[in-house]
Amino acid sequence: MNFSMFQKLVCFAVVCVGGASQLFGANVALREHSAHQGSLIRLGDVADISAATTGELNNLSTTVLMPAPAPGTQQFLHRAQIRDLIAAQGIEINQVFLSGANVVTIGHAADGTAGQGSKQYSRAEMQEIRLSLQTAILDYLMQQTGHNTWKVEAVTNDVQILQVAEFGSTLEVTGGSNPWTGRQEFQLTGANGNTEVSLSAKVTRIQPVVVVVRPLERGEMVRATDVELRQQEGNSHRLAITSLATAVGMEARRALQSGTILQEGHLSAPLLVERGETVTVFARTAGITVRTFAIAKQNGAQGELVQVETLDGDEKFKARVSGRRQLEVLATGATAGDYASLPRHRVKHR
Repeated sequence: MNFSMFQKLVCFAVVCVGGASQLFGANVALREHSAHQGSLIRLGDVADISAATTGELNNLSTTVLMPAPAPGTQQFLHRAQIRDLIAAQGIEINQVFLSGANVVTIGHAADGTAGQGSKQYSRAEMQEIRLSLQTAILDYLMQQTGHNTWKVEAVTNDVQILQVAEFGSTLEVTGGSNPWTGRQEFQLTGANGNTEVSLSAKVTRIQPVVVVVRPLERGEMVRATDVELRQQEGNSHRLAITSLATAVGMEARRALQSGTILQEGHLSAPLLVERGETVTVFARTAGITVRTFAIAKQNGAQGELVQVETLDGDEKFKARVSGRRQLEVLATGATAGDYASLPRHRVKHR
């Protein structure tokens, strides 16, 4: 009697476990052969599915596994591969019970209807679609940031590429976030906006920088052959020089080794006026140019304001460096009295 009762308890436990499996999971019975239509293989094409809810059933049935094989060819999927493909789509695999065939043979239907409403793509065409979606992301990044040079490495599989192909030539991109670099998540939609494909991409900012290609000594002038413009991946120093025109003609403030990325602090404008030199000072106003000579009391580069002293030492004033040993006095609105202290060596009318 005890043994009979034990048997009943065991049977009851087995029934309970089986019932729990059906209650908390879905059963996917793989078929031995799948003759499908279209460019994508979905789980519903290769298996008979039962689930607790209609929503779960629809979700599993429409789960995309892989691109369809080329017309006239067959492909074989093992149960373990199907399990991995299901998991890759974000489905909790421990809630799915696979049964049925160990290997599914996949091939197009033989009635001549395969491919209606769909298109088969060559590897070259798939690569072209992949490049187009990366271009769409690049355009989106330029619109969002105003920076026009980026490197985008989209993490895509063939399933996503085929889904994007169905959007046609118009791709709309959303997603991503500031600072727009590193791993970013984007969403792509077509013109109708009814379907959305989400994908990850590694985004790198590319910026031109001026790099030293020949060692420079302190005080040496930078020539066009001393530097070159290179594209650098990643964020550059905020003071990095990005134009050759900015660097050429400047002087090195310290010794710079080959390979150095130039920054604003590395260079200074060449001195055109040196302290103690005799300089020519021009004052121009109302069509009259007054020229005099003075002694520079400070070093000065192009455009800098320096102090000078008249040759007799009686007056000091400020003038702006305009050339080698040449300065100009800003004379806008000046009167004749403003120049009374300047020895007039020559006055000419234009």
